Amino acid sequence: MYFDDMLHKTNVWLKENEEILGSDRKDAYQPLRAVIHCICDRLTVDEAAQLDDQLPMLIRRIYCEGWHPAGTLEKVRSRDEFLARIGARLPKTRLIDREGDAARAVFQSP
Repeated sequence: MYFDDMLHKTNVWLKENEEILGSDRKDAYQPLRAVIHCICDRLTVDEAAQLDDQLPMLIRRIYCEGWHPAGTLEKVRSRDEFLARIGARLPKTRLIDREGDAARAVFQSP
């Protein structure tokens, strides 16, 4: 039951992203990954652990993928700078406002 619940929660997140972005599963996953990594890069280890505890298990795995806690926190000072960092992590997609769409979709997900 636990595994089914974990898959269901992850699918809900991805489905929400698909609907918001008007995209397929692949184009929904990439923005989720990019935004989660940009958030993670701005958090202390304690803050990252607190956020990690609140995420579904498979989303948690995406969140931690490639993260090195000893790294320097990114100092993002503006919305535009945050969106630019998201854009740098996104592959070329058909999204018109890639960074804004990606952030909006992820922040609106359950």
